[in-house]
Amino acid sequence: MTPPLGNKGQAEPIKEHAAEQSVFSKKRLDSLATGMPLEESNTEITGHAITLTANFDAGEFKYIGAYRELSDSSYADLGGGAGSTEFRLDSHGYDGQATDKVNGGPTDLVKPLVTQRQRSHELQFSGDAADGRVEFLTGAYYFSESAIEDNSPLHHQLSADARVPGVPFRTHAVNLLSQHYEIDNEALALFGQATWTPAIMEDRLHLTFGARHSRDKRAAVKNQTDLNIVELYGLVMDLPWGTIDQTDPSRQFDDVKAEKDFTDNSFSFVAEYDLSDTVNIYGKINEAYKSGGFNTRDPQRDGNQGPASDGVNYGFGFAEGFDEEKVRSMELGIKSELMDRRLRINADIFRSVYSDMQLNFILAGTVADTKITNAGEAEMQGFEADITFMATRNLLLMLSYAYLDAEVTKAEDVSGKDVSDEFVFFAAPEQSYTAAADWTLADADWGRTSLNLSYNYMDERNGGSRAENVKNTRLEAYGVWNARFGVSDMPFAGGNLSVAAWGKNLTDEEYAITAIDNQPQSDRSVLWGEPRSYGLDLIYRY
Repeated sequence: MTPPLGNKGQAEPIKEHAAEQSVFSKKRLDSLATGMPLEESNTEITGHAITLTANFDAGEFKYIGAYRELSDSSYADLGGGAGSTEFRLDSHGYDGQATDKVNGGPTDLVKPLVTQRQRSHELQFSGDAADGRVEFLTGAYYFSESAIEDNSPLHHQLSADARVPGVPFRTHAVNLLSQHYEIDNEALALFGQATWTPAIMEDRLHLTFGARHSRDKRAAVKNQTDLNIVELYGLVMDLPWGTIDQTDPSRQFDDVKAEKDFTDNSFSFVAEYDLSDTVNIYGKINEAYKSGGFNTRDPQRDGNQGPASDGVNYGFGFAEGFDEEKVRSMELGIKSELMDRRLRINADIFRSVYSDMQLNFILAGTVADTKITNAGEAEMQGFEADITFMATRNLLLMLSYAYLDAEVTKAEDVSGKDVSDEFVFFAAPEQSYTAAADWTLADADWGRTSLNLSYNYMDERNGGSRAENVKNTRLEAYGVWNARFGVSDMPFAGGNLSVAAWGKNLTDEEYAITAIDNQPQSDRSVLWGEPRSYGLDLIYRY
């Protein structure tokens, strides 16, 4: 975490005090302190899936059904790490002038709870025709989802000493928040594809045509109370002017509903040619789309509220939402097995063109206000390769490599001005690769002894989508060594026993996996990757 040298916008009045109550370091620290008790977070996921198949003379019928439930109660303390109770960024209880004024007393601990239920059903029918020269698959897909994010009732979100112009007293700014969001989503798709092998070129040519019709329905309801109150120290508590309420009424959401429908038709084409029984080359063109929706973090109810919290009039808010995004991808590749199938090489070059790209960005000078708009076009191109080589009977070598060149080519603001230079591609490393070796040391009736060693490399990448934030959100390149030594397939009590010792990040590399620049006490705060760890696995299968 680095000190706050830039302007913090809405949080500027509390920046100095927040920084005084924070711990700064460019290195990963062993521990930090919280002012309030660090509460437990819990996540529970339950899922079920079923697949039914039936074979007929005309083909195969398949049904795939799935159900999933999620319950996630997460507590976060994003304070400065010094254990301060004067500067807090958490949802624990609060007792002060602010809560006396609006709540009639202290607020309690609130742990945001996300609950979700989703169901999916898919029907497929596959078969062949024309004496086997045409293979086809057709089907239908249905998905439904309902979710609630409950961050209520009214509770503490942020507090720190502040400087309020014109107020000759020590002041304490308090943000109290209550949020309750509900979403209901439905998706329906009809799809089909057919692969034709014409009676030419020794049956080495295969042409595949595909199509998908999609219908999506998105609905959301937003309730939010967002209060900013300044407490004045040194004044008699029961005086009516003991607090200054700076609440912006435009940030109040009372059962604001939003609903949109989306429709899309996408197509695909693949041409494959078998150079031999073990080498295949192909070219493909795919279309896809991502439906639009609603941004529950948008600070404005709709586009009629004028300028947002950063002073810009975007002309839309939560109720208008954002539209779908389209992408067209082209790919040329090879799939091969060589050297008596000891060497496998799969590689491709690709190019993807995005239109109506959904750009998600934090509003300047705010802590959590975001906007999502369809203002962009982008291009992504690169190269991928997966190589597996059986060097000896007991030594397997693997390499996966990716090169990526991604760029936002067009972005417009609300006035139609080209602002493409203000946006960058998010989380798109130029290079990444994984190299691994799996060595069988012994293979006997009593079990198999093996050693696995791997190295994972990730190039530097942007941690956000705004160019002005790159200096504080960019994530540096890193590499991590992992190893595993174990004995598997040991006969035991009618089953098989496996024992393995493992180590991750063996060199204790310090690397950031997430970086943000919107906290009041710092210009850059990171979430570090896992430090060196090791353990022992004991697995029994029967």
